[in-house]
Amino acid sequence: MSFKSTIDKGGTAAATTDLAAEGAQAAARPRHGRMIMGRRIGGVVLAAMLAVPAVLLGSAEQASAADGGTVTWRNHKNDFFLSAHGGRVWDDKWAGVSNYHLWFEYQNSDGSWNLQSNDGQCLVGYYRQVYTEPCNPRRDQTNSWQRWYEIPTQTGWALKNVQTRYMLDDAGDGSIYANKNDVGNGDPNQRWY
Repeated sequence: MSFKSTIDKGGTAAATTDLAAEGAQAAARPRHGRMIMGRRIGGVVLAAMLAVPAVLLGSAEQASAADGGTVTWRNHKNDFFLSAHGGRVWDDKWAGVSNYHLWFEYQNSDGSWNLQSNDGQCLVGYYRQVYTEPCNPRRDQTNSWQRWYEIPTQTGWALKNVQTRYMLDDAGDGSIYANKNDVGNGDPNQRWY
């Protein structure tokens, strides 16, 4: 079971566990302020571990616009971070070396999300190709190639491109691509936390 913690503007940690749902349910989950992706080590332990840092992060950071929270995405299989810079997207195990693994998310009215890289570009799914390009990541300002549904599953989050319906996939060799087949909970390459 994957576990995701959201920190609201008041600095309170609220846990969201997996739901086997897509679309509207995924879009309906609350997101405010800074969001932190947590390791899958058990809900109660993780919630307790996040409570103190959550209060510190929530109070130290100014509230961001609408739902523009900072997130990291880690692949379920190899535990590497989804990273991007200068149009290129890859997975990286060294999160502390740079801020290439940070993503700023903005929700659209259709329930999808824009994922903006640290260098200000949006994550794009063009069939099997995944890259970043210049964009206006604010609500409803991107095209459907730059929008992603974040779908909770039993083994992590599936990131599904709105235009192509392809799933974000980690090839296991450092490269990221999109796969037209969602192989479900049996493929950790397509699951993120």
